[in-house]
Amino acid sequence: MEPDGTDRRSFDTYGTVGGLSYDHSYGGGCLTAQWTLAAPAYFSDQGARIGRSVEIFDGVQRVWTGRLKEPERGVPWTFRAEGFQAALADYSCVDTGGPPYLPTTDPNAAITAAQARGLPVTVPDLLPTVDQITDPPATIADLLNQTGDLSGQKWQVDRDGHLTMAGPPTGCDYLYVLLDTFGRSLDGYATDMWVKFVDSTDSTVKMVTAGPLSGVRPFGRVEQVIDLTGTDHPPMLPTDAQLLADAARDLLGERINFTNTLTCLPGQLLSPGGLPVRLSTVTAGQTMRLVGASTDAGIGEAAYSAGVQVVIGQTSYDAVADVLQITPWNAQRQDLTGALEDLYGALTRTGAIGVGLSGLVQLRTA
Repeated sequence: MEPDGTDRRSFDTYGTVGGLSYDHSYGGGCLTAQWTLAAPAYFSDQGARIGRSVEIFDGVQRVWTGRLKEPERGVPWTFRAEGFQAALADYSCVDTGGPPYLPTTDPNAAITAAQARGLPVTVPDLLPTVDQITDPPATIADLLNQTGDLSGQKWQVDRDGHLTMAGPPTGCDYLYVLLDTFGRSLDGYATDMWVKFVDSTDSTVKMVTAGPLSGVRPFGRVEQVIDLTGTDHPPMLPTDAQLLADAARDLLGERINFTNTLTCLPGQLLSPGGLPVRLSTVTAGQTMRLVGASTDAGIGEAAYSAGVQVVIGQTSYDAVADVLQITPWNAQRQDLTGALEDLYGALTRTGAIGVGLSGLVQLRTA
């Protein structure tokens, strides 16, 4: 269909559709989709034009939404689409009004203005704002990344085109009776984050730290230092440095990493009531409980007695085989110190907090 919802057409009317698969991630939402179409080489239709909006349904339930990319001509044709989360990287952070237009660090204002320019998402609830972001980034996606990282939340565009931002889920959406489990690794593990910085009030080098919220270090104390004293890093207030330490602790610390994916076949994933769920409807950002796996306080599971609780970081569904690949949110990461220094290294050629944190999302997801 067109981005405004008009001129709806079905790919089934063009030929036989096959090879359908699609992915979701947390954060981000709908990621990518691809399928094949048995159509002649000279096939051409307005409904298959690049940039058209795409919806994938399982029966009457919408399971994925996005926009078409350039198709691959062949026998058969190959079509690909990207989720609407990618569209947010195509819009600038400007407010309504103008010309001339004013840049903004308020994601609500930026999205409202972008919607008037054709951004195909809706925002059911107001998004948070962060005072520390004083220099508007280039795109709305960058602004959402920075806002989410500094507020300890994730943003995503779901299968209904709704843009939301929230903290990690804590409930239980699915049960998985243990046939397989995720591996675990101490690579990249840290209990305490230190930020080394130059105090802007007196130009001295100081350090702040953030330890585990639970106060428990089941595998001993493991400290990581983020050095922001180089020439690329301007001085900052101790309160801003503490904000960075807290954000690093919340996003990266205190949890053992998972190292592999789970393959779910029909009937293996259950609702909390014990009924099998359709694998095509499972999305990232939901939670699953591995019934039969012992809990581990080191990965924040001490509160759960019925099994290991996992936030789903990425899903990949194969509609032909009806198989779902699940990657946990705490997928394995390595070289934590170097990655943190690179991410925080972009912090502010302007002296404002909020630049350089967006990569934490990529480290945390699959």
